[in-house]
Amino acid sequence: MFKRLPILIATVTALGLLVGLLAACGNDGSDREGSNMMSDMSMGHDMDMSGRDNSPSTRPPAEGAREIQVVARSFAFEPSEIEAKVGEELAVSLTSADITHDFVIDELGVHVQADKDAGETGGVRADTAGSYTYYCSVPGHRTAGMEGTLTVA
Repeated sequence: MFKRLPILIATVTALGLLVGLLAACGNDGSDREGSNMMSDMSMGHDMDMSGRDNSPSTRPPAEGAREIQVVARSFAFEPSEIEAKVGEELAVSLTSADITHDFVIDELGVHVQADKDAGETGGVRADTAGSYTYYCSVPGHRTAGMEGTLTVA
């Protein structure tokens, strides 16, 4: 009986380690790479420990702005491409289909955040023609491909 005790202890320890490892890997899918938190935070957004962006929301939409409906879900935006004219006022209405997501365009100072099953609207205006990348700043989402393009002509 006592000869098998070390084997039993080693087996239980190995199972415990395996369960711990699987629990660490089995997150909710909202962050594929935990190491991305620092790179996402370096984009100028104030993340809290839960990964939520606490940066101030973008400006409200201008009166008469063209509304653009954007749906965010892990790990994509719909639509993934938006077109606008130089100086055109847009009202980006962001809704989230699953968890908290945001819509960020660094060059334009845009930040719109929406919680699950909730929406938020923010104003967007580009006075210079070009392509602007919008992305979700929740840690790991941009790295997982949650980006889109605003093309201004």
